[in-house]
Amino acid sequence: MIESDINQAERLYKIANHLRNGKMTIGQLVQVIYGVPNNRSSNTWKACEKNIARSIELLRDLEPDYKNLGGRPAKHIISTQRSKLHPIHQIALYSAARLLYHSASEQTHYLRALHQLEKWMPDNIKPVLERSRKDLGRRNSKESTALEKVASAWFELRPFQFEYRSATGSGTWRTYCLETWFIEIHPANHDLYAVGFESGFHNKTRLFKLARMRNIQVLTNNAHYSIPEDFDPREYFYGAWGVVGKSDGETVTIKLRFSPEVKNRLEEGGYPNMKMQTRSDGYTDVLIQAGKDSRTGLSLEVLVWVRSWAASVEVLEPPELRERWLEDARELMERYGGETRKPE
Repeated sequence: MIESDINQAERLYKIANHLRNGKMTIGQLVQVIYGVPNNRSSNTWKACEKNIARSIELLRDLEPDYKNLGGRPAKHIISTQRSKLHPIHQIALYSAARLLYHSASEQTHYLRALHQLEKWMPDNIKPVLERSRKDLGRRNSKESTALEKVASAWFELRPFQFEYRSATGSGTWRTYCLETWFIEIHPANHDLYAVGFESGFHNKTRLFKLARMRNIQVLTNNAHYSIPEDFDPREYFYGAWGVVGKSDGETVTIKLRFSPEVKNRLEEGGYPNMKMQTRSDGYTDVLIQAGKDSRTGLSLEVLVWVRSWAASVEVLEPPELRERWLEDARELMERYGGETRKPE
């Protein structure tokens, strides 16, 4: 008998869980609860349908947010906050979960956070979400060891001290002290950065990559700081193609020319501060407003993106960025020019 396969309490629990995720008919509930073939004339189907209908009657009294939405066949729902979420809200939560997965270590905190985010997802996609995170921690990023302390310091508005080595500097480890104002995620590689007032060496607003930090100590004995009311992340990161915006110097207008074969890819969009104009010869001119690196005076983040287009793009302006782009091309030619054999 069907009744012996699933008891009433279990059936009520499963039905309520499905109805919290969205509206369903009794027939749909029969299929997801019992997994029987859709044959409404069979005795098995009728028995299952009767059990579901009895459970729906019980839910009317047990669940104050239960609603019969009517229709033929009638649809039922338990109208919780989760069931009211717009699909865009759900995909935003899903995206947050995937971002966490890509940067996570194997720490229990990450797993718990993923579980919490996945609770807001529809039941019919939860199995594939669970399978997708079987290899959690595969990036083995150093930032995961720093994130807990940096986040704790930020949430409590406490400064923290740390050692840091720049990727392009002298290679020396220096000690800094940061009052965190904001944590930003790099849009391309998902690396994490903390921005705030650095008082240990620079005595000004600075940006630091979490993966380059070590020996982090939250200064719990110090007084709490306040985030300045005039600090606006939008202004700080204006013109950023990653994390280098106006904050790291100034913005500059960059002019590029793309070959006709990549026009469709450019029109797919997703690039900040970019204007496009198609020329009569089929080429596309692109204007970009981007931040300049204070140390080099160049828009290195845009240059990295330009390199990914290989021979399909030409840097026209400004002159200093064009020269750097040409230097890269010359170096490649000197190193590999004329070599046609395949590497062994």
